[in-house]
Formats: sequence, structure tokens, C-alpha cells
Amino acid sequence: MEAYGYFNWFNKNQSVEILGYVPNLSILSFNGTMMFTQGDKKLFIESSSNEINKLFLKEPLKNYTLYLMANLEVKNNNSKIEKYRKVWKALQTEWNLEGFKFGPEIEVNKNDNCFYTSIASFKTENISKSVELVSMSPKKFAIFASCNKDTLTEARIKEIFDSTNILNDSKNLEINYYLLSLYLCPKGDIVFRLGTSSEETEIAMIYDNDVIQVTL
Repeated sequence: MEAYGYFNWFNKNQSVEILGYVPNLSILSFNGTMMFTQGDKKLFIESSSNEINKLFLKEPLKNYTLYLMANLEVKNNNSKIEKYRKVWKALQTEWNLEGFKFGPEIEVNKNDNCFYTSIASFKTENISKSVELVSMSPKKFAIFASCNKDTLTEARIKEIFDSTNILNDSKNLEINYYLLSLYLCPKGDIVFRLGTSSEETEIAMIYDNDVIQVTL
């Protein structure tokens, strides 16, 4: 499925301005409807995660590593606890992240606000947990898959952050999935975009079909 026709916020003209061309971005989507309770959504996430897990156990994805990107705001700049916890210690107060490998936590300051951004790798058995975490706040968290062995280095985390302009002109730190896809997918990476409404949930895998083909 062609991404530019699927997401109306994917802009071909802007892609040309940024990349010089329009990449062949495609979508593999998992959709759930008629979900009226949190239990329904949790069941959908578990079922979809099982299917995604199977994809990463075979070619062409079995050599890919899954990553969770997190951006957290320091609510009180005078809080030593928040600045000590940064990203992963803060999340671990509510989530069991055993088995996740944490990358460096980078401090970003803008408009007198302080944020921390970081990336962690995780195994396929933690897909469901990672999707649940992202579902809590898709603007703060994102999942992607890559073969790049330098993803957890400070230089690479900064590069992804800077190249996708994730920090916009507002005071809020929000992940821009379109720019994230433009930057990562032509390199062969896969971006996961979670969309939810009152009765529907979707997990979309965004990839460059000229670089890698993903099928169920």
C-alpha cells in the first residue's frame, strides 16, 4: 500500500524539498475495529504483535533490531529527581523494561524547557509491551527497526533527532512520524506508526519498497 495515498499528511512536494526525490514509501497495516474497551485494544495489540514477531523471525527482517525511541519533558527544572531519572529510570517506575538495552540519554533545551531523548533496543518478545507503551503517548514514543549497528550511540541518537526535526517550534517535544519515515526508511529502516480513535486502533509499518519488501 502506497504511503502517500494512505496518509494525507505525507507530502510529496515536501519530500522533494527535503530529499530531492519522492521515496517509494509503502505501508503494511494491522487494523482493529469495534474496540470499545481497553481490554479489546490490549487483545488487538497482543494479536498484532504476534504477527509482527513472526515477520522478524524470517527473511528479510530476521537481521533487524527493534528500537524504542522516547522523549520526556522535565516538568520541574529544579527537580534533581527528574534530572536523575531522565528517560529510562522514569519509565521504569511504571514499566518493567527488563531485557531492553538503553542508549545514552541526551538533554535538549528549548524555550526554557528541558527534555531528555534516548533510544533502547528490545527483543521481539517485547513488541507487545513496547506498542502498549507507545499507545500511551504516540507523540513521545516511537518504534522503529534497523540493521544499523550504531543506533544506540550518542552520535546516532543526535543524528536521528536533528535530522527529523522532532523538536518543533512549540514548547512541546513531539515525534514527527512523517519526517522520521523520510529520514529512516530510505536507509532500509522500518518505522511503526500507531494510530488510535475511540473504537479503532492501527499499527502501520512504514518502509521504502525500493530498499526492502515486507509481506505477511
